Amino acid sequence: MVRVVLLLMMWATSVGAGPWPRGAGQQFLSFSVTSDGGAPGVAGYGEHGLTDRMTLVFSASRTRGGPPRAMVSIARDLWPDRAWRHGWALGLGLHDGDAAARGALAIGRGVRIMGLDGWISGETEVIGTATAIETRAEATLGVTTGGALKLWTQLSVTGDMQIRPLLAPARLTEVRAGLGAALPVGATTWVTLKASQGLDRGGTARISLGIWAEF
Repeated sequence: MVRVVLLLMMWATSVGAGPWPRGAGQQFLSFSVTSDGGAPGVAGYGEHGLTDRMTLVFSASRTRGGPPRAMVSIARDLWPDRAWRHGWALGLGLHDGDAAARGALAIGRGVRIMGLDGWISGETEVIGTATAIETRAEATLGVTTGGALKLWTQLSVTGDMQIRPLLAPARLTEVRAGLGAALPVGATTWVTLKASQGLDRGGTARISLGIWAEF
């Protein structure tokens, strides 16, 4: 169950491992190509289990014509023996080309949905630069079918607040709903297809095709 949940949690644009640690000595890598409102982009993500409870996380992404994003984070779970898993993460990197710091809290648990193994999770993160603070909250629900096909749905809300001018009013910048699927093509490899739509005015359609590998 834990392994199923871990694999379903990997959303290529995410920079956190959620409340489930990778496990000491375990690695996970993903790479994807995206189209966001017609603009192509690429994204990479990796995890390395430092201990049974601590995970080193790498992520990077860029859309053509846009500034880069890259982050290195340390994620750690809390209270590992509970049904509901909790975790935190702290990171440093680039956010839209600016030096940034990141903090995140996550919660989740394995569930049974219509007789299938699945999971439910939520995560809140804050990314701060010298000029702005961006916040994001997301909720995810997923299952693994009898044929090992993994399916999930996700809802995310993003907002920001400008620091200069001093503490300008916060604003909602995006509400996005999406679906994803991961098809196994080997014992430790999956091909992924993800699609989402911005629900706010002017929201874009985003499509992603990628590959996951665990080793």
